[in-house]
Amino acid sequence: MKLAETIDEKLIRIFPLFGAHPFLFDLFRFCVVGGLGVLVDSAVLFTVVEAFGLLPAIGVFPAFAVAVSFNYAFNRAWTYRSRPRKGMLGGYAAFVAICAVGAGLRAGIMFALLCVPFFAAGRGYLIANLVGIVIVTLFNFVLTRFLAFPGAAGRGGQGSSTRAIT
Repeated sequence: MKLAETIDEKLIRIFPLFGAHPFLFDLFRFCVVGGLGVLVDSAVLFTVVEAFGLLPAIGVFPAFAVAVSFNYAFNRAWTYRSRPRKGMLGGYAAFVAICAVGAGLRAGIMFALLCVPFFAAGRGYLIANLVGIVIVTLFNFVLTRFLAFPGAAGRGGQGSSTRAIT
């Protein structure tokens, strides 16, 4: 049995809702992968700034490139492993494009929220950041599910990445 299947089975035993609602389980896995991607992004950013002397505003570009590649590979291997495979290059290009649009959307959300006094005061920018992250995570999940990893989405769970554990 593959590691991903073993992990899925254990998670479904702990959270039976995932077995009944594959969409939610895919969202959970997508968020776990995204959380790990944040760590990858941060590690690359730290490395290019501290070891190579890049400005942080420039370092975000290689950090994004490495993190988005990590996220694509991990989502392909775990979150959407049972979906029909789109060509690697086409799926990757769609994933990167969606994530890049998501990054721009997040910046726009931050800009808009920082015009509101509540978010502009003190450390309100951190709350604005979290709002942007939540919205963009849902945006990225839905679009990557349909465009970068097309397949069973919208067909009542057929062909989902999960199966019932009895």
